[in-house]
Amino acid sequence: MKADYDICLFNPEVHEKMIDRLKSFGFSGAYFLIKFTTKNDFERTLKVFKDFKTKDFDLKPCVLIETEKIGNIQKICQQVKGKVDMIAVKGLNEDVFRKASETKNVDVITGFIDDDNKLLVDFVTMNFCKENKVAVNFGFSELLERENIGRAHFIKELFEAAKIARKRKAPVMVSSLAINEWELRRASEIEAFKKVLGFV
Repeated sequence: MKADYDICLFNPEVHEKMIDRLKSFGFSGAYFLIKFTTKNDFERTLKVFKDFKTKDFDLKPCVLIETEKIGNIQKICQQVKGKVDMIAVKGLNEDVFRKASETKNVDVITGFIDDDNKLLVDFVTMNFCKENKVAVNFGFSELLERENIGRAHFIKELFEAAKIARKRKAPVMVSSLAINEWELRRASEIEAFKKVLGFV
């Protein structure tokens, strides 16, 4: 990922507002993740994404595979290959993250702490990420979305994931992972978050 690019979730209703805010924050481009539901829905959403035109901001179409079945990963990768700049996987269990870290064409894993604040990646998964050059993405918005009661537990698991990634020397990215303009963060804030996690 380019240093002056962010990673966001594609939301057509606020897409232009997000671009304006990203520009004002000094970014020159962003990778936008389109959630994959079905091939037809993905193709339609990708077309909507590509219909947004900007002259001075680089838009990178990407896909987010969110699944609990390991068999879906390679199948979807084949369906989107060549159509996107990045393939990201959000697993709903440990097996999916393990499989994603081993799968050709997967670029990123993200969202690896579930709703019950259970960490879904381990040393073996991080080893595979290192070997296969699959980046581990830490999204700032995931912290914002946690309820106050569960936030402390989430932070604990977040630091544990960061510690494992550092020990195994897995490739790491830190982004806003925002779905609207209010979740976006300046590059300096993302860099500060990266430092807090011990990656700088």
